[in-house]
Amino acid sequence: MLAACAVAASLAVLIAFCLRATLTRLLYGREEFLERVILVLHALYETMPLSVPALHWPAAASLAQYFNDWTALQLSWQSVTGEPLRLTHKPSRAWAAGGTLVYAVASPFYHVRVSPHLFAWKVPVYSFCVCLAIAQGALWRALNREVVATARGLRALFRQRRVAGALTGDAVRGQCMLWLRLRRQAQALGDTWGGVMLHSLLLMAMMSMTSCFGLLSALQRRMWRRVVSTAATITIATSIIDWICSEGDHAVRSVRHGGRAEGSRACAQDDVKLARSF
Repeated sequence: MLAACAVAASLAVLIAFCLRATLTRLLYGREEFLERVILVLHALYETMPLSVPALHWPAAASLAQYFNDWTALQLSWQSVTGEPLRLTHKPSRAWAAGGTLVYAVASPFYHVRVSPHLFAWKVPVYSFCVCLAIAQGALWRALNREVVATARGLRALFRQRRVAGALTGDAVRGQCMLWLRLRRQAQALGDTWGGVMLHSLLLMAMMSMTSCFGLLSALQRRMWRRVVSTAATITIATSIIDWICSEGDHAVRSVRHGGRAEGSRACAQDDVKLARSF
C-alpha cells in the first residue's frame, strides 16, 4: 500500500512538472506552427493520467458490481448447461500485452530524438500514458468480446438442443433466463463505462486530428521522422476509436438479435411438428 502510494505520488509530481513545462512553451514560447501542434499533442497526452482516474473513480463501484453480476451469470450458466463458461483468449492477449509494452517503451524514446520538446526525463510519463490509452481500449474490447462470445455459445447450445429435440420447457426457461442476464450485463457495461469511453473517444479524436495537422505540416516540410511519429499516433488513436465503437456495437447486436432469432426458429420448428401431427 505504501509503495503504491509512493509510486502514485511520484508519478503525479512528474506529470505536474511535464504539464507545466509543456504549457509554458505553448503559451509563452515563440514556436512555429508545427511545433505548436506537437505541443498541443503533448499536452493532451499529459492530461490523460489526471482525467482518467477522475472519471474512473465514480464508476468504480458500478464496475465492481458488474464483475459480481458476471460471476452470478457464470454460476447460472453452469447450473443451466451443466458446464462452466469458458472464455479463454490467453495467447492473443499475451501477444497484445507484449506489443503494447514494446510500443510504450520504444515510442517515447523515438519521440525524444524527433521532438525538441520531449526531454528524456518525460519518458516514464509518456510510457505510462501510452499504456493507459491502449489499456482502456483493450479492456473495453475484452469485456465486449466476452459478451459476444457468451452470446455465441448460448446460440450454439440453443441450436444444438433444438436439433437434438431436447428443448424441454425447463431448458427453454433456463436459456431465456441466461439471455436476459446477458442483456442486462451488456446494458450495465454501457451504463458503467459510458462516460469513461466517451472521454476516451473525445481524447483520441482530438489526438488524431492534431496529429493529422502535424502530419500534413511535416510532409510539406519533408521532415520524415516527424511523419513517422505523427502517423504512428494517428494509427493508435484511430485504432482505439474503432475498438470502442465497433466492439460495443457488436456486443449490442449479438445480444439483441441472437436470442430472438433462436427463439423464433424454435417456435417455427414446433409449429411445423404440430402441423404434421394433424
